[in-house]
Amino acid sequence: MENEDRRYNTFVDFVNANRPKTELVPPIQNEEERKLFDNMVRDLAELRKTDPQASFAHYDSEWGFYDCGYDLD
Repeated sequence: MENEDRRYNTFVDFVNANRPKTELVPPIQNEEERKLFDNMVRDLAELRKTDPQASFAHYDSEWGFYDCGYDLD
């Protein structure tokens, strides 16, 4: 699960920053990952229509969702 969590959280970082999936390393591995990434992009764009600051939270399979905790200093 740790690798899946890490991959999901990488997608969260990319989608929140509006970065293209073509920059992912490693690149999208399969159709399931492509659908997940594309759906996340679509869903966040929809959320940002009403809340420009909307973003996805990171996920840990043991603890659930948690804030990204970006340090902006």
